[in-house]
Amino acid sequence: MFGGLPAATGTFLYVIWPVATVGGALLFAWVYQTWLRHDLTDLEQPDRTAG
Repeated sequence: MFGGLPAATGTFLYVIWPVATVGGALLFAWVYQTWLRHDLTDLEQPDRTAG
């Protein structure tokens, strides 16, 4: 037992925790750069089609 968990479960969590935290942050940064940032800059520019 490893802190109340089986050793295999503890090892899995020990390995997956950094991957999930770093991977999630990198995924958010990639989505922000490729998709969200462009939507925000489009909102800041004046609408040139309005006459």
